[in-house]
Parts: sequence; structure tokens; C-alpha cells
Amino acid sequence: MRRTTRPAPRAAFTLIELLVVISILAILAAFVAGGIGMVRTAQMKKATEETMIKLQLALEGQWKSVADDASSRNKPPSSEVVAFCDGDPDRARSLWVYLNLKREFPQTFAEARNPTPPAPGVPGLTSIPARSTFAKLPNVVPANAVERRDQAAVLLYLILSEKSSKGSTFSADDVTQSAQGEVTVNGFTGRVFKDAWGGPVTFVRFTQTAELNRPPYTPAQAGANLFDSIDPGRKLWGTWTTAANKAQAESVFGAGFFTFDQANPDPTAGGRPIWNRRPTVASAGPDKDGQYPPAGDDDDILGYRLTRQGGGN
Repeated sequence: MRRTTRPAPRAAFTLIELLVVISILAILAAFVAGGIGMVRTAQMKKATEETMIKLQLALEGQWKSVADDASSRNKPPSSEVVAFCDGDPDRARSLWVYLNLKREFPQTFAEARNPTPPAPGVPGLTSIPARSTFAKLPNVVPANAVERRDQAAVLLYLILSEKSSKGSTFSADDVTQSAQGEVTVNGFTGRVFKDAWGGPVTFVRFTQTAELNRPPYTPAQAGANLFDSIDPGRKLWGTWTTAANKAQAESVFGAGFFTFDQANPDPTAGGRPIWNRRPTVASAGPDKDGQYPPAGDDDDILGYRLTRQGGGN
């Protein structure tokens, strides 16, 4: 009788082969996940930048309107402000522009409620009344960088959303609802604009960086010439007849931070002081670290870089 030879059954995967297959699949999955993550990160950054361009343009528009109005020859500073500035009308006008910018663009609730606090023991600078828009805010000073950022974010929303804001056609509806939200800071809950990572978009009234001290943000200059779009005649610089008045004027904008003579010397420009102070909206970026731009990390996103604005009124 003839026997039929059957082929031997195929052996199953060995453990090593199975582990190799699993490893390959895991590597492919990691590449796919990484690619998806990179695409998602790029999309979130793009969405944030699109939102911030709208906010930066609106902020710059209102800033220019306030500065132009305050510097108008048809609306001179009061006689008290002129007397405070040693009787120099041009110095008084430059200071008047700075004071009005602080009043219209406060960064903290305390600034919003009291734009020109008096300095103890110094004759009073004419007080500028607070805007009624800010009356509902608590009169508190931020205790840390996160509170400062969040207070400024609430104020940015109020400033840009107010229908009667000078020179503004901006509406909060111009920014999608997905880029808006709320934060609670110092017991007050307010609306804010948000970036794609869920962090509040804040703003800096007088941004001072080495970058802003050079073109395209500042007109090209030679030697030690300095540029201040708010005080083009450099009337606030140098010696005042009444030194205490100059010190008080500087203290209104933040003791230890703001001087009319110089701030943050720029070593890349031969040590020239940085005079170009500009407003910018700011996002802390993906890490949402709570830093107060522009002193934060490299992932911070600043509005003036997106619009390339900042070189003058």
C-alpha cells in the first residue's frame, strides 16, 4: 500500500519574532503620533498668531489715537502740568501723552482705579481721573507675576471691547468664541482673550527690549542719537529745574523700572539706552508658565513681532 506524505505543519511565530513585530509597530506608531503632534502644535501656534494679530492691530490703533489726541496742539496740557514741568510747554505735552497712555492702558487693577497716585512729600502732579469702565474692578496690586498677567489680560479685554474706545472699530466678536474665556483673579472674574493652549492673552503697555531699539521698529540712527516716539524732542530727558518733580513723574510709571533718561541699555547698540517703548499683546506660549512677557521663555509670542509694528506713532 502506497503512503501519502503530508507536508509538515508551519511552525507558529517564535517569541523573538513576535517581539520584533511589536517593536516595529510601536516605532511606526511613535512616528505617526509625533507627526500628528507636530501638526497639531503648528496649527495651535498658527491659530494663536492669527488671534494675536487682530488684537495687536486693535491695540496699536487705540494707542495711536490716544497718543495723537493727547499730543494735539488743539488740546494743550493744563497750566498746572506746564508749571509742574518747569514751565516748558513741550515737556508738559510729552508728559501729558505718557500720562494719558497710562490712564487708557492700565496693566493692573490698581493702575486702572488710580492712574496717577501721588508721591509722598512731593507736590502733587495733576491727577487724571480713572475711566468709569474700570470702576467695577477691585483696587488691588498683583502679588506675583501670574496675578499681574491675569489682571492685564482682563484689562486688555475691557480696553478693546469697549464700543466707545477712541479710534477703534474692533469688536470682541472679531475674535472667535474659542479664543475667549474667563479668569478669576483677586476675587474678580473677568472675560479674557485666550491662546490656543488655553492661556490668557495679556499685554505690556511700555514694552522695552533691545529688539525694539533697532530697525524695523526704530528709525535707523547713527552715533548716540536716541529715539522716543512719545517724547521726540527729548524734553523729559536730562535735568529738570525741580528734580523732585521729575522723580515723581517717573515714579508714576513704576519706581525702579521707568526712567526718562534710560532703561535697559542695549549692548548690541553700543550701550545706547532703549527709548522705544511700545505696546504689545503677549502669550506665554505652550508651557503656559505664567511668566510676564517679554521676560518669559523663548516660546512666548509677542504681537509686535507678528505685525512688525512699533516704530512710531
